Amino acid sequence: MTTMVSARIPLLLKREGDATLARMGVSHTELIKAAYEYVVTEGRLPTVEVNTQENRPIRLLLGSDVIHRVTACYDPDSASRDSSNKRFDADVRKLFVMASFGDVELWASAYDLCDAMQRDVLYQDVLGVMHVCDFTSGQLAEAVDLANQDFDVALAAVVARCVEADAIVTYNGECFEGYACEVFTPADVALHMRDMQGLEFAEVACVPD
Repeated sequence: MTTMVSARIPLLLKREGDATLARMGVSHTELIKAAYEYVVTEGRLPTVEVNTQENRPIRLLLGSDVIHRVTACYDPDSASRDSSNKRFDADVRKLFVMASFGDVELWASAYDLCDAMQRDVLYQDVLGVMHVCDFTSGQLAEAVDLANQDFDVALAAVVARCVEADAIVTYNGECFEGYACEVFTPADVALHMRDMQGLEFAEVACVPD
């Protein structure tokens, strides 16, 4: 005789767990059965390295649209440009402030960085706080297989899984529908840091005495 088991878990944890189970070739039923057998045998829950995960900064993969804004964010003459993207740029700047304090890890694919550098010059201080992820021919082939119309989106989803990113940061979240990845806007990241970790990031004008 068997029975059904229901559970409520965070969405991101389920997505990451599903991807891991698929790679292992293990079903949800096998997972739950193994968990019950462990509890019955050991009389306790499986040990989880909670502190390690809590201390790890949030890992974010920057979408190509965000990377193409990075130069503008660090351009001292950006204030004289069209202000229509001012809010976007301010939110992106906060990402780099978070990274400089070690609260987040910013990742970018080598593909997107090379594409951006063909159009603009990236400042060294920007590159200094970003991690660059290369990809294998197998991952490239996987992105080709996954891509319907947008190869860049498929590749970003593959790279995000490769670096175990907690989310992809982009303003084109609708493009990632159907992919097993969390998507944040730059503003979403700031709100998450405020609500979950009690951290606020703001630019303060320093007025000389």
